[in-house]
Amino acid sequence: MTKQTHKTTNPLLVGVTYTNATLVVGHPAERLKAASQLNLNTSTAANIHKIFFAPRLLSNLYVGLPACFYRQNLKVLYRSPLLISMPALIDRQALPMSASILLKALLASSVDTALMTPADNIKTVQMQQALHHASMVAATKSIFASRGYQGFFTGFTPSLMKSFPAWSYLFLSYQTTRQHRQHNSFLSTIGWGIAAATPITLATNPIDVIKTQMQKLKSQAPLTFTQTGKQIYQQHGLFAFGRGLPFRLIHKAATTATSFAMFDAAKMR
Repeated sequence: MTKQTHKTTNPLLVGVTYTNATLVVGHPAERLKAASQLNLNTSTAANIHKIFFAPRLLSNLYVGLPACFYRQNLKVLYRSPLLISMPALIDRQALPMSASILLKALLASSVDTALMTPADNIKTVQMQQALHHASMVAATKSIFASRGYQGFFTGFTPSLMKSFPAWSYLFLSYQTTRQHRQHNSFLSTIGWGIAAATPITLATNPIDVIKTQMQKLKSQAPLTFTQTGKQIYQQHGLFAFGRGLPFRLIHKAATTATSFAMFDAAKMR
């Protein structure tokens, strides 16, 4: 096996391993986050109670897992070049650090959002229809019947608005924490992942709430990003934009740590 093959395989193996481990462990947090953001008329405590005391607890906690499994493993496949090959090409241009990070983030967030938005819509609708135990196929049919093909890209704008700063911060935080992490264990990487994920998760949570509400199937015509945000504020107040934050932080910390691990695996070859 050539050196070049090692460069591609090792980070990919790390990504697949950690992604699926964190997916199984962390999916309940994603489920609780979505429930909290979908049902703004109900308190977070009531949403949690409804999930934990409903029949078939395990099945209820893992609603939407197949869509998330598809989404996260697809991410691993294309994130390897986005995290490793694309940044290496840009680094060869010897751009200023700020310009380099912004260019990397622009390219990565555009690809990420375009590929992830359809799966994200399916996952959201599955969780919205959790009481009916909707499958991926049923959720896909519901979206198409309600909104057509464009329905799979509902929430594209807020997703890109979240993705660009998140990728910018990922590239920046990796560089700034690398010296502290390179001689430590993966547990240290998880710790740095949590530290790195916290500010960007806090900053983008309002956008995530708006995105989830946009993707929710409703009887009324879909609203724009601005209209949805305005409606949330008028009907539920400012604190509604903090819905799902603790659960989202758990999920974001795990994915950030996995990205750091993929970076490190590539740098070690």
